[in-house]
Amino acid sequence: MRQEGGASPSNAVLAALIPEGKCFIGRTCTSMSAGRAAGTNKVLSARDEHGAARLGRVYEGKLHVAFEGGEYVFHSFEILCQR
Repeated sequence: MRQEGGASPSNAVLAALIPEGKCFIGRTCTSMSAGRAAGTNKVLSARDEHGAARLGRVYEGKLHVAFEGGEYVFHSFEILCQR
């Protein structure tokens, strides 16, 4: 399910409980989106060099993707939900 910030859907698949609260599984959803490293202007493409979406964890209404020792935040993403 496509998501842009806000609360996660009630049918989102719970991945873990972390200090920040519930954590869900998500992926980047468009090649137009870009994640930004916290506190910097460094940008990460939403898709890798093969066009595959990047996977990450969703908490506090954002998708967090680990990459090359940094964490990138995406505001537009898809979240894994069960039917």
